[in-house]
This record gives sequence, structure tokens and C-alpha cells, in this order.
Amino acid sequence: LRRARVRCSRRAVQKRIQGFLTTAAATADPSKHFTRLHGDLHGYWKRREGHVRMIAHIDRGKVRILVLKVGKRDKVYAIDKAEPKRFAKAINGL
Repeated sequence: LRRARVRCSRRAVQKRIQGFLTTAAATADPSKHFTRLHGDLHGYWKRREGHVRMIAHIDRGKVRILVLKVGKRDKVYAIDKAEPKRFAKAINGL
């Protein structure tokens, strides 16, 4: 059996992600909708939405989700040494 390959427009993917984030932020514990990351990205969360992956920081105290990176799997997890520091700077800048 072959699976039919469905192509989505960039706008459709954006709407799907926005809808998901709205739903996740409305829950008491948004981390239930994500999977914890390990290694260099320990402390961050991931979510697959269609063919796109998200890396996010979840602030449970304020029920806030900060999406740090969105992209295809082969690119979103390819990080350099400075990326976790940039993520931390983005989080602390809020």
C-alpha cells in the first residue's frame, strides 16, 4: 500500500499551528500537548504538527507558550552551540 502524499500550503500550516497553540494555551497544563526534549535542548518541548516541528518553552506559572523554532525535522533539530543561549535570551526578554 502506498500513502497518498498530501501537500499543504504554508498558510494552511500556519493556521493549523495557530489553532493548536490557542487550544494548548487554553488548557490548565499546556505541556500535556508537547513532548519533553533531552540533551542540548533539555528544558524545552517539541510538537509535531503535520510535516512541521516546533520547539517551545512552556512557562507553567503564567500558562505561556513561547515557540522558539518552527521547521522541517531535518532542520529544526540541527542546532549550533549558541542556539540554546539565544533561546534563553528570548525567554528572559519577555
